[in-house]
Amino acid sequence: MCALVGDLATTETALHAVADFPNVFALHAPWPRADDYWEQLKAKSAGTRIALVWGGNEHNLNYFFQSRQPFDFVSRHVSSLAYSFNIIPRRKVRERFNTSGLDKLRSVLADLAKSSVGSISVIGTPPPKKDNEQLRKILINEPVFLEWIKFMGEDLDTVKITPPHVRLKLWYLLQEMLEESAHEVGGKFIPVLAEAQDEAGYLRPEYWYHDVTHANRLYGGLMLRRVIEELG
Repeated sequence: MCALVGDLATTETALHAVADFPNVFALHAPWPRADDYWEQLKAKSAGTRIALVWGGNEHNLNYFFQSRQPFDFVSRHVSSLAYSFNIIPRRKVRERFNTSGLDKLRSVLADLAKSSVGSISVIGTPPPKKDNEQLRKILINEPVFLEWIKFMGEDLDTVKITPPHVRLKLWYLLQEMLEESAHEVGGKFIPVLAEAQDEAGYLRPEYWYHDVTHANRLYGGLMLRRVIEELG
């Protein structure tokens, strides 16, 4: 959200015009979104086209650090497979993503679809960053991740980060689920532009925000223009 339209600090739900784009507005609110946010979205969006940003960090929140029983799974997007890891069915990851927020997304989308909005689109979220050792250096500025490391009884210098190819598979699966959720209500999915990804699918370094998970405003501008083009 901040990459797309800027970090507009707010203590209440408020509609903001998006600079340089007439008739494009962003509905901001404190995080996490309260139920009132979705009611206001419906009330302010009659006849308009909604482009919804939902989560996007589920793969990092659940799997950024390698578990004590490392796992991998088969993906049609990424061919690498760590055979020394526990090979699990994609179903298990899907179940975790559902309970982490995708079930709520489907509920929100179904409610929006019954309202008077003009159309509904779900925007793809930034792919993972590849370089684990570079991410380890950035972790020093991430209090939430540092708390996790401490909780796990690990050390910043030695904690194992999930291998890049597994994190990339997790992201691709999350994008599939976002797309499925949009299509279930007759909506549209707007995927991440290929030009924001390297040849393997990871987020290109020039689009990194200075933390371990997010993309920057350069990426956001790229995606915002794409969203506006898609919504016509």
